[in-house]
Amino acid sequence: DVYKRQLSALRFFSIADGVLLAMCLLVGLLLRWVIRRLEPPPASLGQTSWRSVAEGTGLAVGLLAATVVPAVAAGGFRPGPGWQAYPAAGEPIGMALIWLFFAVQALLEELVFRGFAMALVAATALVLVRLVLRRWGMDRSPGVLQWAWLWTGLLVNLLVSALFGLVHADNPNATPVAVLNVVLISLVLGQLVWTRASILGAWALHWVWNALVVTLGFPISGIRFAPPIDGLGVAGARDGLLTGGQFGPEGALPLTIALFFTLGALVWQSLREVVATISFDDEPNGPVYRDTKPCDGSTSTDDP
Repeated sequence: DVYKRQLSALRFFSIADGVLLAMCLLVGLLLRWVIRRLEPPPASLGQTSWRSVAEGTGLAVGLLAATVVPAVAAGGFRPGPGWQAYPAAGEPIGMALIWLFFAVQALLEELVFRGFAMALVAATALVLVRLVLRRWGMDRSPGVLQWAWLWTGLLVNLLVSALFGLVHADNPNATPVAVLNVVLISLVLGQLVWTRASILGAWALHWVWNALVVTLGFPISGIRFAPPIDGLGVAGARDGLLTGGQFGPEGALPLTIALFFTLGALVWQSLREVVATISFDDEPNGPVYRDTKPCDGSTSTDDP
């Protein structure tokens, strides 16, 4: 039955899976080691694990609210012209099982796409850039490595996110807006991983988003996983960009807008942090490093 099918999906540990998981963890540790060698580091690299999880959880709740509330207010989920029932789902699944399943599913996807693919390419690219800069005698120039870190992460994140979007493009009822949203979601996840040197925030965002969407009865990326828990949520939606139609909230235009703002805020934060590591003044030696975390709360500078 449905319970046995979902429980069997949690039994993913074969020898090959274990090797893949170990490789993902090793590459993730390599990425963490490489980008934590930036001196001085951008402030977000020192973010605690608990704060990363809280940040990802808050983003998931906020993005889902920004997506669903406008559609609810406009009656997008009430029967009427253009309304269609969501695809039939199996028997109701316990909430604990849903959240456990998506905790594992989100962790695996983050390990493969961000913890392995993105981390491997980005860390390798950053090491190569550093070697080139050292060859040219520029590796100790103030801010050069920090800017290299920022732009390397953005470019590799874009590449991995395009791949992530292609993987989901064949999902049922996918639309151009839905695929764009999947790419944008991946960009947000990748930015969290790169700028926090940890997958915990991205994992929390991915996990809570998927579990909440399914708990409320929406399709997740065009797939109806289960009916709403205890009568919560909705049974169908009107076609159109406001609701995302049969693809679910990930196909809605309000999510596109919310993701653009979220991604812009994260990139802007990184830009400010990179700039904050360097202070340009009237010293004859030019730029000097700025301590990003003075113990007494004041700003201090030291010669490079």
